[in-house]
Amino acid sequence: MGRLPRWRSCGRVRLLGAAVSAVEPGPLAAWHISSFSPDVGPNCVEAGPSLDGSGRIAVRHSRHPDGPVIIYTRAEWDAFLAGVRADEFDF
Repeated sequence: MGRLPRWRSCGRVRLLGAAVSAVEPGPLAAWHISSFSPDVGPNCVEAGPSLDGSGRIAVRHSRHPDGPVIIYTRAEWDAFLAGVRADEFDF
């Protein structure tokens, strides 16, 4: 088994190449909820493009819209989606 990534505590946390961002004033992203989420309810993940024009993708839990946000680069997000499409995350 490979080594697990380590958490590093500071103003931002690095996790598998993504930064967990502190809550910032104003909207951070154009949020989207999957049409596969039951009742588009509070038990799903929201994702959307960052509004800063960087091309990064923001992800958060819909139950905690003011909670932590994980920011991925476009390349990281594309790699994740490719893995989903290839059933690599069918746990």
